[in-house]
Amino acid sequence: MSTPAASHRPEAGVRPASLVLLAGLVGLGMFQIASFVYFLKESRDFLLAQAETSTAAGDIAIPGAVSLGPDGCFPCLRSGWGSGGFGVMSQRENAVLALRLPAAARTDGRDLVVALDAAAFAPPALGRRLLRVAANGTPVAEVEFPSGDSRTERFLQNGESVLHRVVVPQALVVQSPILLLTLQMAVASPRQLGLGPDPRPMGIAVRSVGLTFADERGGAAAPPR
Repeated sequence: MSTPAASHRPEAGVRPASLVLLAGLVGLGMFQIASFVYFLKESRDFLLAQAETSTAAGDIAIPGAVSLGPDGCFPCLRSGWGSGGFGVMSQRENAVLALRLPAAARTDGRDLVVALDAAAFAPPALGRRLLRVAANGTPVAEVEFPSGDSRTERFLQNGESVLHRVVVPQALVVQSPILLLTLQMAVASPRQLGLGPDPRPMGIAVRSVGLTFADERGGAAAPPR
């Protein structure tokens, strides 16, 4: 007489399907962590990276002004900018602002005056600093900052305005409803210069940008405050 076959009982422990699911979740988590680490390594400023691929521009009135920085006009920052508590700082040799002009700018017939509330990172180790400004790709001005310019300290610490006026000819204004201002200045970090641990490249600090029409005599009108 044959012995009844023993009934099959599954072994205790985690089922294979559960192991596959667990491995998948762990793998997904590791992928997300690796992606995040890669992102932090490759992009020190997410908003800056987004601005570089944007075709947006910040709206501005004439006369009028826009502030820059964490609570300022983000669409105005086309490329090359990093954050700063007082405004923005150029972190590449060429930093671009994008301003969407009102229709009157192209029909008024007068030149535009750009007022930059700005100061250069100009420690004595760098010597004199030169800012070149281009409008829609055409050079329009050069601004020199003396070595060890104390205006930068007053700008950063005391909020003192340092206005620089740049005239943009009407022939350039009518080219496009968006005015692209390229601010070109060599950058360097305090760490490179032995001035501290800050590794961020620094060039020109800008807190706001204003626009007015040049007056009828061709001079620069007073910039908006």
